[in-house]
Amino acid sequence: METLADLAHVQPDAISHAPESEPLQNYMRNAASVIAVLTEFSDLDIERAVTWFRHAPLTELGGATAEQYVSQGRTAAVHAYALNLIAGATG
Repeated sequence: METLADLAHVQPDAISHAPESEPLQNYMRNAASVIAVLTEFSDLDIERAVTWFRHAPLTELGGATAEQYVSQGRTAAVHAYALNLIAGATG
């Protein structure tokens, strides 16, 4: 829960006491949208998509993970990167 709170830029108690908070909901919505792109347009199942999202360094964007970039508000860049990766244009 602490990691999620850090990524969403909320206090840890917000996860259980204020799950409707805008920063938490925005982070969750954006994270889910990236994972949805991966499962919809590639051959990744949900588990592999989540693993990629959390652990794969996105070298062309600077080396952080998709999870970290979404936390920084760079969801559009991650969407574009993922679609390029799926199309074979990067990676």
